[in-house]
Amino acid sequence: MALARRKDGMPVAAIVKLLDSPVMEARYGACGALAHARGASAPAVPALMKLLGHQDRWLRIQAAEALSKIGKPAMPALPALIEMLSKAPDQDDPRAMEQRHLCEAVFDKMLRNSLEGVDRAALRKAITASLSNQDGGARSHVGRVYKRLSFDEIKPLLPVIMEAIVTQAPSGEAKIEASQDRPELNRTR
Repeated sequence: MALARRKDGMPVAAIVKLLDSPVMEARYGACGALAHARGASAPAVPALMKLLGHQDRWLRIQAAEALSKIGKPAMPALPALIEMLSKAPDQDDPRAMEQRHLCEAVFDKMLRNSLEGVDRAALRKAITASLSNQDGGARSHVGRVYKRLSFDEIKPLLPVIMEAIVTQAPSGEAKIEASQDRPELNRTR
């Protein structure tokens, strides 16, 4: 945050170099700094896009978050992010937490104002996959794009949307179960 507030500008080139650091925490920090600088981080888009394929899930998530905050200059990353949303979670991510974070980045930020140029078939696949996420918050992010779809585009999605509404996200069920098992969690403030 401090780097993004510098009057002489953020040293984007130096921060981009940190994206290749052998120290993973430096890479995470570089993504965070680039996210805070928003549009000033536009030169970092190619390097951040490369990180979307990295083996480290948290680094992929941090790169996606940075791209989503950069805005229009990062839109070339959107097809890759939509494809990532469409994939089934891997064994190491059974609750699809990566998809949860990507839902916010893509649906809340990158597609907030427009669907211009977005491949509708790929988007439909991403919406369908995201609406099965076990986190209710992830599902709610998807709803941001409904008003930008025509009736003909949303019609084939209606059964999936209905299922996501009718079937409570397991994340909500876990909270209910936890509060029944642990009365101390039921305290009101």
